Amino acid sequence: MGTQDLLFELCTEELPPRALLSLSSALTEGVVSRLDAAGIPHGRVHGYATPRRLAVRIQKLAEHQPDRQVERRGPPLKNSFDPQGAPTQAAVAFAKNCGVAVADLERITTDKGAWLVFRGTERGAATTALLGDIINQAVAALPIPKRRAISVWFRPSTRLALTSAATWLWVRPVRRNCEL
Repeated sequence: MGTQDLLFELCTEELPPRALLSLSSALTEGVVSRLDAAGIPHGRVHGYATPRRLAVRIQKLAEHQPDRQVERRGPPLKNSFDPQGAPTQAAVAFAKNCGVAVADLERITTDKGAWLVFRGTERGAATTALLGDIINQAVAALPIPKRRAISVWFRPSTRLALTSAATWLWVRPVRRNCEL
């Protein structure tokens, strides 16, 4: 799994000097908590702040979420096959939903009964597909007392580029943003 460094920089008009430290730490913690919630591995994270910039630098950010093992329980065995042993509509629909044939499903017995079960590997999503929402949510959660609507367009700049539009409620006009 490949990694890259990510720099997110938000350039604005003058921010209140008293709020710089709290805004920087809130942005950094917001991005990190959302990356962790999405299960995206990363290295060290640094937050930066100047009167006209807030930035977060993330070292060794994974390009994809890790693959994960999934187990989905389907219909009970007694409802999965008719008396002749042919799969019922419930078993066929469950297998189709899992993307496999009925014969590829496993059987599991618990204290509550016997069930069809699907076990497989779910591919991790690309980090680029998740970063736009992660950053939008982190910016939206910043502790800003008086907000105004600012439209921002994320332009592709690298392989870890964001390509989505957003409207942020922000304290000062946003001049540009940069994701490298």
